[in-house]
Amino acid sequence: MELLDKTARVEVRQAWQSGTWDGLVDGVPTTVNRDGLSDTLARFSVNLVGSPPLAGEAYAAYRATAQVDTIVGAALSVQLPTGQYLEDKLINLGTNRFTFSPQAGIYQRLHNWSFEATGTVRFHTDNTSFFGGNVLEQDPFYIVDGSVEFNFQSGLWISAGAGLITGGQSTVNGIEKDDRRGSVGWSIRAGFPVTRSLSFNAGYLETDHWTDVGIASQTVSVGLLGWW
Repeated sequence: MELLDKTARVEVRQAWQSGTWDGLVDGVPTTVNRDGLSDTLARFSVNLVGSPPLAGEAYAAYRATAQVDTIVGAALSVQLPTGQYLEDKLINLGTNRFTFSPQAGIYQRLHNWSFEATGTVRFHTDNTSFFGGNVLEQDPFYIVDGSVEFNFQSGLWISAGAGLITGGQSTVNGIEKDDRRGSVGWSIRAGFPVTRSLSFNAGYLETDHWTDVGIASQTVSVGLLGWW
């Protein structure tokens, strides 16, 4: 879409999740299962430099001829508290709070290669119905990440990326917790266009942490992405 002679985009994402958590509670092995909707994510982005506001065939022609391209952009994501949330449970699919994430990034295309780097700050509102009837506050998270992608003539693309996140110390009922996060992750992804406005993509993401609190995970994702 076009906004003040700039290329802009609006996204709304809604996921359904299913997960199993294993751990020790007071020394007793415990398993928890959750199935349901996660929080809704809305995102607005705009290109401040580069990539003129074109659509359809005009945009396809521009992308085909612009072998070298530089884009500088900004975005704001809002995570809405719409996901499954149980006040008497510690592990939930929803967060019961708003999360605001301003972001800035730069993209550089060199023929079939493209490079991207972004920086994000993630702010949270308070969760006033945290586990046990408590109030949860949390410091901002600071995130940096980058990726490299290669595009084939057939439309198939593959990419690899890495990033890190730090911050997020929490406070419960005014008492600070020793739970500052520090995590690193890497991913590989691939995709191809199905139609002009629909594409298929799949990926693998792995994370680990260097602080006492964090998540070590492996995630496989498959999906369809549409735009208008």
